[in-house]
Amino acid sequence: MKKYLLPGQKNGVIALASMLAFSSVAAIPDSVTAGKGLTLEQSLRIAIANSSSLVTASVQVDLARADELSAADPFDINFTTSMAFERVRGYEYPDELQQVSAATGGEVTASTFMTDHQNNEQLKSGINKVFRNGVYTELSIELDSSDSDKTAADIADVIPALEATGLRSGARVGDYSPVHPSTIQLTVNVPLMKFSGENNIAAANEKNFRYQREAAEMDLNQQVATIIQEVFTSYWAYEAALTKLKFTRESKALVDLWLANVSASEQASAAGAGKHISYLSGYKTELSVDVSKAKEAANVARSKLAQVLGVSSSDARKITKLADDFPLDWNTTLAYFDHAKIAKRWHALAEANRFDLKAAKLQLDAAKAIYAGSKNDEQDKLDLSFVLKQEGLGLGGDEYVDFSSFNDGRSDLGYTVQLSFEKKLGNYKARAQVDKTRHLRRQKDAEYNNARRSIEIAVDSAITSLYNSLVALKAAKQQSQHYQTALNGIVSNNTFALADVYDLVSVEQARLQSFTDHVTAIQNVADAIGNARFQTGTMIKKIGDIQQVEVNDLTRLP
Repeated sequence: MKKYLLPGQKNGVIALASMLAFSSVAAIPDSVTAGKGLTLEQSLRIAIANSSSLVTASVQVDLARADELSAADPFDINFTTSMAFERVRGYEYPDELQQVSAATGGEVTASTFMTDHQNNEQLKSGINKVFRNGVYTELSIELDSSDSDKTAADIADVIPALEATGLRSGARVGDYSPVHPSTIQLTVNVPLMKFSGENNIAAANEKNFRYQREAAEMDLNQQVATIIQEVFTSYWAYEAALTKLKFTRESKALVDLWLANVSASEQASAAGAGKHISYLSGYKTELSVDVSKAKEAANVARSKLAQVLGVSSSDARKITKLADDFPLDWNTTLAYFDHAKIAKRWHALAEANRFDLKAAKLQLDAAKAIYAGSKNDEQDKLDLSFVLKQEGLGLGGDEYVDFSSFNDGRSDLGYTVQLSFEKKLGNYKARAQVDKTRHLRRQKDAEYNNARRSIEIAVDSAITSLYNSLVALKAAKQQSQHYQTALNGIVSNNTFALADVYDLVSVEQARLQSFTDHVTAIQNVADAIGNARFQTGTMIKKIGDIQQVEVNDLTRLP
């Protein structure tokens, strides 16, 4: 039998990211139909491409990513702007009141009883953001323009005084109206208790969903590892079934040859030869039954492999041959098997690589984050606010908003400092949330510790299973050699003494059983190594940021 995946041999690498991103239904390659046999690498690619469980797990990752994105919404930068136009046409006083200013020579201000007609505009823009430490900032700009008949009348009343006092000669109402006030304001609110720091409820919620998304990614990788193990186990089980069928057929062909030779020999005419020949014929019939049983075992194994690969029934029928064999020589591994060293290495690998353990840890981290946020949200609200404001005033021109006020008529920088406090006396909702998240944290902590404990036990069991399978393989190999030697002592050039037929059948039965036991022992070693790879989390290797399956490594010890 050929050796498969020997150290140093170049083999395929399966990059998971591309397969999971662009997976589509995969069928059995034409090369298999052409008689080349299905390789382990082809089997893994087909199973990963066809797995419905991976589609479900991938959807869960996408949904978790959407939740994470949604949780970042409170920290988004918000930009607002508005433009307003207003036309005011006020009520009218009686004519005599409107004319009293002219009648009294200006003793009564003209604007006092005049109808107020206004054309106003307002442009407001602002940008605000809540930072992840809870600090809120907002920068806003407001530009106004007001063209008011009353204001114009008041300005007209003071024009003569400006001329008379020499404050401004040649002044016109249009120099001062319309008016264009502006305000630039910066607001900063610093929470000192509730909503302060990185554990504020919004930031904690975002961390919670980030951990949930990372846990979903770990679950997806763990699902891939499970599929790899299923393919690995089913592939070698089918290979073992085909090999057992081959050995059973060879044994039957050998008995057919023996029966033909003895029937044509002089021994066939000897006294009592009939019963010996009949006994050998009976064994031939028994082997025919065994061949049928071996065929059915191969059929069942093929069906199991096809189920794992996710192929159609028509494709399943194409899998009549496998291209790869499992390594046969494990004597060196057994000779240098150091239980303590292997246990130390495998436990470290499991701790570092098991995706389900990482997922459980991320779930615990998520629960801790939301609990810390709930504790923060339970506190009283104490905020320190700062407001910086500068105003300006532009005069004259048209009635539209004017940016001249940013430079003209600017005031000194004003500011407001405010300390505010708020306390909910019952605070029932926040207290209830703290209790709920505390219990959730306890639950996830218990689940994580249980996962670690279960994995530690599974790793220890995998070590023992591998050692036992290696010991059994060595014994099975020796057993088959012994029975082959015994058979060679009875049969020479496919001839034997007819009187030895009972011993011959007994030895051949034992030899065939030892060969099938040897195949089973090899299969058990394959299962043990596949299980060891799975339990130590080394089905998948991370190279940089790329998760990949190196087929060459799957038949080696972790």
